[in-house]
Parts: sequence; structure tokens; C-alpha cells
Amino acid sequence: MEALFNNLGIAFRKVGGIKHTVHKNNKAAEKNSKNAKHIMQGNAFYNLGMFKKAIKSYTRALKYYPDDVNIHLNLGNAYKKVGMLKEAVKSFKYVVHSRPNDAKAHYHLGLAYGKLKMHEQAKNSFLQSITIDPSNAHAHFNLAVIYLTLDNSAEAIQEYRILNNLAPQLAGRLSEMMSRQTI
Repeated sequence: MEALFNNLGIAFRKVGGIKHTVHKNNKAAEKNSKNAKHIMQGNAFYNLGMFKKAIKSYTRALKYYPDDVNIHLNLGNAYKKVGMLKEAVKSFKYVVHSRPNDAKAHYHLGLAYGKLKMHEQAKNSFLQSITIDPSNAHAHFNLAVIYLTLDNSAEAIQEYRILNNLAPQLAGRLSEMMSRQTI
């Protein structure tokens, strides 16, 4: 029972720390312009798991900074978290267009396409991410999953081999998925 109360104490400290961070971000934002406040609030809400509020803050920030790629990236991730996948795709496309060599942007776009069951677009996004950053194990993993979905086991096996060198634990998960698919 003592361990339970100890764990609760730790959890309350962490939540209190996060709330303090939100308060601190709000104070810092008052020193800056209202525009920066929206970005900082969006980040705080996102970190608290309050994604709808983060979306509102990021959307307000875009009124002042419509070309800010980082806001678009954060907004896309928040949209993805609440299942607003078409909006996420739009945000990620903006980032990819603005920063074509951003492997993470292509990766996040691929994830959103995958959730929308737009498998060819997801495949192309993951391939682009891997072209830019061949060491991105999660992009290889998700590409392999797309290949399995598209019934292209030869390509999935190729990604498995690459993944086995990059991240054996992910390769193990992929192997389990592949074995279930062949049963």
C-alpha cells in the first residue's frame, strides 16, 4: 500500500510540474507577443494530451505566422492524434512542400496516409523518408507493413532484412506480423 501512495505522489508531482510548465509558458508568452503565446500554449496543450486545445492554439498562431513550417508540423501531429487525418495530411503536405528534405515530415505524412488507407501514397512517403534518412527504422517498419497490406511480401522481406540490422526489436514485431499473415 505504501508503494501505491509513493507512486501516486510521483504522478501528482509530474502533473503539477506540467501544469506549472503551462503556467510558466503563459507568463513567458505575456512578455512576448500574443502571437508567440498561441504557439507556446499549443505546445503546452499538446504535451498535456489536450490535442483539441492544441489545434485551436496552433490554428490561431497560423493567423500570425502562416508560413511557419514548425507550426504546420505540430498542427499535423495534433490533428493525427484526434483522428482528423485529412487535415493532418494537408498540414504535412505543407511541410513536405516547404522542406522537401525533411525525412520526419515525409514519415508523418506516410503515417497519416496509412491511417486513411491510402497505401500507395503512404508507401511513397515512407520511401521518400528512407531515401533522405536510411537509418529511420520506424519508416522501414511502416513501409514493410504497407508492403504486407499491398500483398508484396518480397518487398516486406527486404525491409525486414534492413530492419533486422537497424532495430532487431522492430524486426521481431514485423516477423510476428508476417507469420500471422501467412497462416
